[in-house]
This record gives sequence, C-alpha cells and structure tokens, in this order.
Amino acid sequence: MLTMTNSGNLCNAGDGYVSVEVSPRLADDTQGTVDAAKWLHKVVACPNVYIKIPATAPCVPSIKEVIANGISVNVTLIFSLSRYEEVIDAYLDGLEASGLSDLSRVTSVASFVVSRVDTLIDKLLEKIGTPEALNLRGKATVAQAALAYQLYQKKFSGPRWEALVKKKSAKK
Repeated sequence: MLTMTNSGNLCNAGDGYVSVEVSPRLADDTQGTVDAAKWLHKVVACPNVYIKIPATAPCVPSIKEVIANGISVNVTLIFSLSRYEEVIDAYLDGLEASGLSDLSRVTSVASFVVSRVDTLIDKLLEKIGTPEALNLRGKATVAQAALAYQLYQKKFSGPRWEALVKKKSAKK
C-alpha cells in the first residue's frame, strides 16, 4: 500500500511521511522482509518514506536490520505489550548497530492496535456475566494503552536512550 501526500508529491515532505508496505506474504520471512524493505527504500528514494513492516515474530529481527541500514520504519499490527517491547528493542538495537554518526534521519512509528483487545475481552466478560465482569467492559483497551505508554517512557529514557539522543542531535 502506498500513501501519497495531499499534494501528490511523494518526496516533498510538506505533509509528512509516506508509508510503503512490504508484501504481507513476507510476514513469516525475515530475510525476504529485509530485502523487500531495502528494495522499496531504494526505488522510492525519498527522505520522508517509512517502510511498513508487520510486527510478526519473524519480522522483529527484520526491523532491527532495516533500521541498522538507516531506513525509517512504520511497524504495524502490534497487539501485545510483549511484542511492543520486542519492537522497541529492535528499533534501539538497530540504531545502535547502524554505525551512523547522525541518527536524526532514522525515525520509526509503532502502531499498537488496542481496539481489538476490548472486542476480545468484552466477549469473555459477557460470558462470565456477573455485574462486576460486565462493569469491566470497554476498559481493557485503556488499561493496555496506559501500560504501553509506561513501557514507552521506560524504554525511551535512561543511559541507553540518552546515548542515542546524542547521536541523533550530533549534526543539528
């Protein structure tokens, strides 16, 4: 999937980043995902492109390698806190492995899907059927989002992150 800017000019960056998705058929293929990401990045050849990679277990190592190659990534389909942590670690590992002296051009987006959590949990709560259980409907998503934000704050602070921030701002 290719998302164009409103002006139709892919590289102008006036409207932000553009996401180009690797084939969903590669969701279980680590090296295939890396190869596709590198190819898409080369073909699009714009500084404001994100290569969209799903957060499947086989693609987490792909995220690290693509980031290490200086390619910005849009990680999609994150459903659990443990996978979110793996994605964050892959991003940080990739930045550290990149060898780039200026990391300011390597960015990432992680799309944590929370809406489906309530759909699943609410069905289970309805099966339980007690007033207490029914009162919890619609609250799992908010709780998961709060925990995800706490994880984000923890991972993007401290000595490891501060060392990367120095490399991000080295050329500014």
